[in-house]
Amino acid sequence: LLTHEVNRGKGAAMKTAFRYLLERERKTEGVITVDGDGQHRASDVLACAQRMIDAHSVVLGVRNFDLPDVPTRSRLGNKITSTVFRLFCGIKISDTQTGLRAIPYEYLQQMLEVSGDRYEYETNMLFIINRKQIPLSEVKIETVYIEENKSSHFRVVRDSIRIYALILKYLLNAVGSAV
Repeated sequence: LLTHEVNRGKGAAMKTAFRYLLERERKTEGVITVDGDGQHRASDVLACAQRMIDAHSVVLGVRNFDLPDVPTRSRLGNKITSTVFRLFCGIKISDTQTGLRAIPYEYLQQMLEVSGDRYEYETNMLFIINRKQIPLSEVKIETVYIEENKSSHFRVVRDSIRIYALILKYLLNAVGSAV
């Protein structure tokens, strides 16, 4: 069990785990990241792991936001962010905020180079995957919200601003490198 003495954020925790595997040369097929809020089913984790092995790609477990029991903030937030990713960044992703991700071992070093220590880390991860042309695929997973997603640590205003600031930064960097 790997821990930090204080909460340094989800991104920092993921990097600690990736670094641990790489430093100890514990070669595995890859890693699976799962949110701690009970939204991901074991069968979906296994499906993402299998796709990672079969397709040799990073895999996103994507939820269906059109279901009637999806909280409005989750539905709108993801639809807007997915549309912005597609229109402005050229990245087609069904669920930009999914915490269920399968990452092949060979890409872990690149994931350590991704900036951010909190929720922004996962957004930056998508930009790096796109920029470095790392294969990416999606697996549809069960959409689970427990008590309107009450246990989520996602701070709607603050974390959304951070995500959109990252998208703007990504766009500015893309324009700057094209000039």
